[in-house]
Amino acid sequence: MPSDSAALLVHIQIALGLSQKELGALVGRTKRTIQRWQDSGVVTLDEDQATILAAHLRPARPDLAEQVLTLGRPAQTTGQLATPEALAAILGAAGAAGGMSPEGARPLVLAAFQQAAAEGVDVGAVVVALRSGG
Repeated sequence: MPSDSAALLVHIQIALGLSQKELGALVGRTKRTIQRWQDSGVVTLDEDQATILAAHLRPARPDLAEQVLTLGRPAQTTGQLATPEALAAILGAAGAAGGMSPEGARPLVLAAFQQAAAEGVDVGAVVVALRSGG
């Protein structure tokens, strides 16, 4: 018997007007995987995939967008530390995107990371959401 998560996946597919193949492509899975999830009731979206679906659902079905986030398992993290080189690259990218120096971007980047940490949001999930327009 399909679970609530499988039923939610069917509702998401219908709300987005996608075939199983298109839904699979959206989250980087095959049509067969979507079929298996819907048939078995075992949905194994990771956090990034759930974030992508939520971003697509939010304009038309914000209720489903919030529900889909409950399907996401935490994505595997690399556990890398914020080395001086990594921080310089982040600040450089932010500065370039904002038309300012890396040091000029530092307070903006710091505020964004502090807010993400305060909200308990994984930075990788933020990147995925921002890329997908969320």
